[in-house]
Amino acid sequence: MTSSRAAILGRRPLIFLWGLAGALFVVLWVYPIGNKLLRLTTIAAGLIFFTGALWFWWEKKAVRYPLLAIVAVMLALVLLPSRSVSQESLQQRYTQALGRYEGTLYVWGGENRRGIDCSGLVRQGMVDATFREGLLTLNGGLIRQSMALRWYDCSAEALKDEYRSFAVKLGETKALHQHDHALLQAGDFAITSDGVHALAYLGNETWIEADPGTHKVILAKKGDANPWLARPVALMRWSVLAKSQ
Repeated sequence: MTSSRAAILGRRPLIFLWGLAGALFVVLWVYPIGNKLLRLTTIAAGLIFFTGALWFWWEKKAVRYPLLAIVAVMLALVLLPSRSVSQESLQQRYTQALGRYEGTLYVWGGENRRGIDCSGLVRQGMVDATFREGLLTLNGGLIRQSMALRWYDCSAEALKDEYRSFAVKLGETKALHQHDHALLQAGDFAITSDGVHALAYLGNETWIEADPGTHKVILAKKGDANPWLARPVALMRWSVLAKSQ
C-alpha cells in the first residue's frame, strides 16, 4: 500500500466526522425552531466544518485563500464602526422584511421562513432588516444589533417587559381597532397585555402577525373581525428606531 493511499485511508474517519458536522450545520440552519443550545450546536458544527476544510485542503491555494478571505470579510463586517441610522430607511427595510413572511406556516418557537411564531416574526423581521441595512451602509452597529437580536431569543412577554432594552414601551390601549393609528409609526409593534401574542404595524392601519388560529402569517387591518385587534395591548417601539428620531 502506498503512503498516499494509507494517508487517505487514515483520514476516512476524520472526513466522515467533517461531513457529519457539515450536514448537521445545514440541518440546524434550516430548522425553524431555535434556542441557545441549538445555536451553540450550529456554531460548533459550522466551526468544525470550516476548520476541517482548511485542514484537509490547506495545501490547495484555490481552497485556502477563499476560505481565509471569508473569515477576513466576516471579521471586518463585525468590527465596522457604528454609524448614524436612517429611521426612514430602516423602517422601510423592516416592514419589507416582515411582509416577506406573509403566508409562512405558524410554528411555535419558529423563527424562519420554514416556520415562525408571533414573537419570532416581530423579532426576525428586525434581525433581517438590521443586517441588510448594516451591510448596505457598512454600519457595524446595526450588524452587531442583528446578531444580538438573533442570539438573545425572547418571548412576546419579554419584549413587552423591554428585555435587554431591545424595545421601549410607548403606552397601552384597550384595543387596536379603537386606537388612533396616526399616533403610530410603521415598525411599531403590539404585545397583548397577557404577553401571549405579538403583532407588528406595517402602516396604513395594517398589522402583520403569525396567527396560531389560522396557522400562518396573515395581515389584519383595522376594522377586521380579528380577535387580536380587540385585545388590550402594550404598544412598543424598537430602541434602534426610537434612538434614530
